[in-house]
Amino acid sequence: MKRAPFVLFLLVLPLLIFFSLTNRASAQESSVMNDLIGEWKGEGKLFGTPASFSMQWERVLGQRFVRLTFENRMRIPDAEDRVMTAQAYYKPKEGGLYDGTWFDSRGVVQPLQGTAAGSELTVIWGTPTTEQGRTAYRVTGAGTVEVEDFVLRNDVWQRFGHATYRRVPALAGASTPAGEVVFSTNRDGNFEIYLMQADGTNPVNLTMNAAYDYAPCWSPDGTRLAFQTDRDGNSEIYLMNADGTGLVNLTNHPAKDAAPDWSPDGKQLLFVSDRDGDGRELYVMNVDGSDARRLTNNGAYEEMPAWSPDGARIAFCRELKDPSDSSHAGNGEVFLMDADGSNERRLIDREGFDSGPAWSPDGKRIAFHSTHSEGADVLIMDADGNGLETITEGGGGDYYPAWSPDGTWMIYCTGQGKQYNLWRMRPDGTDRVRLTDHPGRDHDPAWRPVRQVR
Repeated sequence: MKRAPFVLFLLVLPLLIFFSLTNRASAQESSVMNDLIGEWKGEGKLFGTPASFSMQWERVLGQRFVRLTFENRMRIPDAEDRVMTAQAYYKPKEGGLYDGTWFDSRGVVQPLQGTAAGSELTVIWGTPTTEQGRTAYRVTGAGTVEVEDFVLRNDVWQRFGHATYRRVPALAGASTPAGEVVFSTNRDGNFEIYLMQADGTNPVNLTMNAAYDYAPCWSPDGTRLAFQTDRDGNSEIYLMNADGTGLVNLTNHPAKDAAPDWSPDGKQLLFVSDRDGDGRELYVMNVDGSDARRLTNNGAYEEMPAWSPDGARIAFCRELKDPSDSSHAGNGEVFLMDADGSNERRLIDREGFDSGPAWSPDGKRIAFHSTHSEGADVLIMDADGNGLETITEGGGGDYYPAWSPDGTWMIYCTGQGKQYNLWRMRPDGTDRVRLTDHPGRDHDPAWRPVRQVR
């Protein structure tokens, strides 16, 4: 299915820079908490005694709270292990802060105050009138977290525990998706199209060109890719084989042609173009570039078309503003129309810029991203616009959701400023795992159709 082009990202970039400056602490909080989400096993010591640990961080209750499920097991010589279990609930606040409550198997209930900054989450627990302590979670690398525990004694912080945790690998075939993903990235200095495994491994540069190449989409059989490039001096739609060979310029037009999406029967490509001079409209052409036909005609700015899995409908973004206004500050909404351009209707009507529609493989739901005053989130709605749910939430920017072929996973990009990385999650927002970690921008992911998984 179609992925969003970098063009619209550039249009909203000034707004995102403003929000990144005003919400920087919140974005940092989101980053370290996203890194902690998942299951971990640790080894270390408590009060000088060897101990093993487990913790699982997950977003719960509509993604509005983070729950920690914890266990420590002290290995006492010549005695049974001493085990304590606990749960804690954290509620995000402004500025990278958390309020929470701890409950454990000893019957202890105590308040928590967390502060997230950079790669560390520091939690103060207890009260000055009872016992007060501090726990620091420091993300030190991919799949590793260092945890230190302190207690306040006579106004001095005394360390009583430490452990090194490693992320628990997902069970093969159950929690780790198979397949391959293409995406756009500027990690090499200009935008290229890369292919990687769905677990983030084995990235390969497919385009290797000094031009800007982005917005890749797969043919239904997974053997070819359509993408957007300016290698001929203006934005064109190209085809290439899945290994980067066999390049063909499909549009070869002086106008700006962008955002391709392949029809489910493999015979046509949707794209966006300003070739008629009155706004960016939706077009369709045969897969060999012939018979380009205009589908919309309203002078508005339209982007990111996505064909429904049955080929009968097209979802797309329209910027709702006066066409003479060049500020790109309008409200963006997701629209739906029949494949021939008829029966057009707006699916949602809300504040912010909603864009990047992505159909679930069964055609029942549409994921998209929404830019608003606090950043951007990934949302999902029914294909008729009902049942709207916010899937990601909490500072920074989450964009460009892409479904796995079986509909059980999504890949999206998240970040701010000059760094955006790809993450994987379930469609309900759980089981989040970072897939890429580079100083550049990784976005526009597209999952290879299942019939071609190797």
